[in-house]
Amino acid sequence: MTVRARAIAESPTFPWLEIGPTRSLHDVLLRAGVIHAAEAIRSVDRAGDGNMNLTLRVTLTFDSAPQRTLIVKQSRPWVEKYDVIAAPWDRALVEAAFYECIMAAPSVRQRMPTFVGVDAVSRTIVLEDLGAGHDLSSVYRSGKVDAGNMQTLAHYLRDLHEIAPTSNDAILSNRDMRSLNHAHIFDLPLAVPKTDEWDRLEPGLGAVAARLAGDADYTTRVRQLGERYLDDGPNLLHGDFFPGSWLATSSGLYVIDPEFCFFGDAAFDVGVAIAHLALARQNPGDASAFLNAYGHPLNPALVSAYAAVEVMRRLIGVAQLPLSNDRFRGDLLARSGDALKAENWELLWT
Repeated sequence: MTVRARAIAESPTFPWLEIGPTRSLHDVLLRAGVIHAAEAIRSVDRAGDGNMNLTLRVTLTFDSAPQRTLIVKQSRPWVEKYDVIAAPWDRALVEAAFYECIMAAPSVRQRMPTFVGVDAVSRTIVLEDLGAGHDLSSVYRSGKVDAGNMQTLAHYLRDLHEIAPTSNDAILSNRDMRSLNHAHIFDLPLAVPKTDEWDRLEPGLGAVAARLAGDADYTTRVRQLGERYLDDGPNLLHGDFFPGSWLATSSGLYVIDPEFCFFGDAAFDVGVAIAHLALARQNPGDASAFLNAYGHPLNPALVSAYAAVEVMRRLIGVAQLPLSNDRFRGDLLARSGDALKAENWELLWT
């Protein structure tokens, strides 16, 4: 039985949302205080291909005329895309706290959808609908993150990292989600050899992965970095800053899905961004330009380490990316090991 099936069987009357105009959905929106009783739900469609949550686009009507649309996200005790994986149920409440935290930072707030409301009972948040758009996952197969967007992303991240923790931000330690992410970044990719599975992705990838998993110096560095990731730090992080969280719309570029947020090392977000530029085979000059636009001083060894480990987990971990079918995974995985040991992110390209 999947985590999803077990959770629904154990709580059959819980307001599990569906793709459809259900009474439960209307009740959730009323409880969140984002609609009035006379509004009706005209249609409900899936919004995007997110991994973690059920994300819906809800069209509302009043007197039978379409009025507005909202984005509705419900977190459940499973990962939406992989319902055999358990996940912290309260992550929507953490995301709501993140949106409330950035209210005092206009430069950050304007690059994210407006927070509309939350229903804590059903672990559901409601956000502004930014309209037709697409995330930047296409860069893994073709295309390029242009210089203007790279600057926008760097400035967003710089300003986000300036938000310091306060006594009211305990929920943003996000311990449960951090533990889940820690396992998938630092532990599981190297824990059990999956040579056949890796070789199905690309012949020879399994041998490179096995070599890294058997390298005591490498695995010790990964473990130590993982311990640091679990420590609290001074900066508010997005926590999953990659092209799947970068949304291009007709009104500009936005950042979405901060459910992995926490207070930690600024170098983590920056390193993840650099890793995905390497995975998307963007020019190494783009990574340098991103760092220059970010502007704040960072520990280059720490940025490099986080970037190297993010490359590793995306190549041989659960959260696979829509990468090009060209044979480059094995070479990049090997370079990620070199980059971690040398504490030099530029080796991801060399």
